[in-house]
Amino acid sequence: MIGLAGRPDSAGTGAEGAVKGARVVVSAAELNRSVADVYAVRKDDFDAHRDQCEALVAGWLAGRERVVKLRNDFEAGNGRMSPEYRKLLESAQGVFGKDVMPNLEVDAHGLLLDCQFANLPGQIEFFRTEGNLVGFDAKLVENLIAGGAFDAPQAPAAGGDAEGAEPLRRPGRGGQTGDRRIP
Repeated sequence: MIGLAGRPDSAGTGAEGAVKGARVVVSAAELNRSVADVYAVRKDDFDAHRDQCEALVAGWLAGRERVVKLRNDFEAGNGRMSPEYRKLLESAQGVFGKDVMPNLEVDAHGLLLDCQFANLPGQIEFFRTEGNLVGFDAKLVENLIAGGAFDAPQAPAAGGDAEGAEPLRRPGRGGQTGDRRIP
């Protein structure tokens, strides 16, 4: 964000690598829980390799805890960066590129400051809470509509409830409906 516009609340000037006229429309800091990392496993693979799947999840959760601790320690440490945290930020810099993330302390660390990690309770909420507007079902439907797999449903009439909601319709398939209704 800083590399693009210079500051979150101003337009880029073209100086110091900023893009002239670029503005931040929305940032990850404002859209917490907008990006979901999902590992999907077929049921037959899960059943056959349950121990490995559970170990992957346990490792991911432990890694998440470690990243948060490293981030928080750097914030509390008066700018002293541990070698482990430096290596993590250099890895992020390698993925995004030094042109996008030129400074570890500002750009790479700032990216992690914007992250709100969901942890296990957040994962359960994302996948299982009915009516969660930023949950899996809502994201699935949003992406199916955006990808053209379904037409956007019409909202129920004023004063109506979700039962009056229009079903999802597949475009170009004679109006076949999906099995989900969107309030």
